[in-house]
Amino acid sequence: MRRKFYLIVLVPRLIGLLFSLMLFSLLPTWASAAVVNSLYQASIPVQNQSVSQREQAVSQALGQVLVKVSGNASIVSVPQIKAALKRADGFMQQYSYQQIPATQDNTSQADDFQNVTPAPTLELQVHFDTRAVNRLLTNAGQAIWSDNRPTILVWLALATPHGYSLIGNDADDGIPQLVRKDAAERGLPILFPLLDLQDQQKITFNDVWNLNANVAYTASQRYVTNAVLLGKIDQDVNATQLQAQWLFMLGDQTMSWQTQGDSLAKVIDPVMTNIADTLAQRYAVLATPSTQPQQQLLLTVNNVTKTSDFAKVLKYLRGLSLVSKVQVLQVGPSQVELGIDSEGGEQALVQAIGLDHVLQAISNDPSSNTLQYRLVL
Repeated sequence: MRRKFYLIVLVPRLIGLLFSLMLFSLLPTWASAAVVNSLYQASIPVQNQSVSQREQAVSQALGQVLVKVSGNASIVSVPQIKAALKRADGFMQQYSYQQIPATQDNTSQADDFQNVTPAPTLELQVHFDTRAVNRLLTNAGQAIWSDNRPTILVWLALATPHGYSLIGNDADDGIPQLVRKDAAERGLPILFPLLDLQDQQKITFNDVWNLNANVAYTASQRYVTNAVLLGKIDQDVNATQLQAQWLFMLGDQTMSWQTQGDSLAKVIDPVMTNIADTLAQRYAVLATPSTQPQQQLLLTVNNVTKTSDFAKVLKYLRGLSLVSKVQVLQVGPSQVELGIDSEGGEQALVQAIGLDHVLQAISNDPSSNTLQYRLVL
């Protein structure tokens, strides 16, 4: 279903509008959420380039894509989805083979936690048709989670018989890469801290190990992310088992989990699943048939005092993946009216705006059909 929205933005004068239309494309992006560009593609390890291997891998890849796009980890058990996986080639745009880099050779610290079997040396990269995948989800009555997703900052403390450490963005032990890989399979944008002097002055190993939410919240402010994940992983003296505790902070919500296993993957995978499920429940929107009538919404945005402010609003709205069209409808002495076509409807648009620090919602009159926002400078 496509719905049309209206947005009112306060501007000083008509000349400002015309000038800002020229400027908006030159401004940088400033949102804290991240656009995940790989939702409709997946890479699957294969043993060879045979037809049977490719067909099996394409079906598996489509399953991964449907999980990422819907946010539903068990979507492949839906009857209509099961049937579609048997004809996965019909949703494919293109595929290619690529050699898996030789870095997967058991030399990283991540591999020290697990018995690693030789990995295939080849992988199949598959890109699927966005509209076909979305249409499948719509027809199956499943939700669609847009590619504008909350960023997650990970503070991770690790203790082994050899010592303890905080895992930073530039760690060469393979652990950040493993976490990012698991997160990418659920479409989660992950960040690790720099662990530079500024971080070291605000947070310590003990703070992370004790899952100190207050300290982590303060230390995370510089990264302007939407959520924070605190984790501690403890390896036993025999180096055979891992115990992990996690604390996930999203706005005013706090969730905790415990995981265990004989490999890093077994203590990390369940956490990424829990996080993705939590976020999808909040941000994924049930797809509706396009045959339903469009609805209109009126928004007002204030605190727009310069032409550059208006340019920011235009750039921001046009950058939202669910917004297909932004049209200037009317300009007055102190306001401009924009028509916005959105694929996801009111709920999806409001949630997408809420992810970023660009437009801030202000109190709304329940009896009014107008949503009130202010531009955050």
